[in-house]
Amino acid sequence: MRLLLVCRSLGTGTTAVAGLLARLGASGSGPYFRPADERIPNSYELSAFRDLLQAVVSEATLTPTSGTDVKIELAKFRDRLVNQEFGPYDNNSGNLIFLKHPPAAFIIPQICEAFETRLIYVIRPLTGGF
Repeated sequence: MRLLLVCRSLGTGTTAVAGLLARLGASGSGPYFRPADERIPNSYELSAFRDLLQAVVSEATLTPTSGTDVKIELAKFRDRLVNQEFGPYDNNSGNLIFLKHPPAAFIIPQICEAFETRLIYVIRPLTGGF
């Protein structure tokens, strides 16, 4: 399964990049996480991917959670995507799926094992605007 993983910390433009990918035809599936910030009507963060990351990456230590096998959980998640639990997806047509959520950066090697992954790093200064 081909995956585009949008990587960078919060507030750096990953939502804009994910929105662009969606408009270009990549699938982000859904439903998406709804942020509290009214200025962001769509996070483009697949809720199920966000839930998965919260289960396998400790936000306190930014390391894989003890007692969970990240590879197994990612394989289950991939199977859910293939089975179209989050919406239509046709891997044979060359469609790409994109995912984003900042803690994904801490398990990139495992994500790359579970998916045919291309990483998209959003690079922009945190100060001084664009």
